[in-house]
Amino acid sequence: MKEFTDTDIDHIEQLIDRERQYEAGLEVSELPIVDIAELLQSLNLKQAEWLFSLIIRDCLIIRCKNL
Repeated sequence: MKEFTDTDIDHIEQLIDRERQYEAGLEVSELPIVDIAELLQSLNLKQAEWLFSLIIRDCLIIRCKNL
């Protein structure tokens, strides 16, 4: 399990606040689900919803491409 530092969280928050979808996606794309859950808990609700929506959208796009 990854331990997120304050710097890690600040970096993700900045990407989310700037709506940098590609970069935010790259940051979480290789994380195990347990680390993503921990990250989401470290964010405020609006940021967590934005990131969760991005993750779900990207998962659905990838899944559709692989069908």
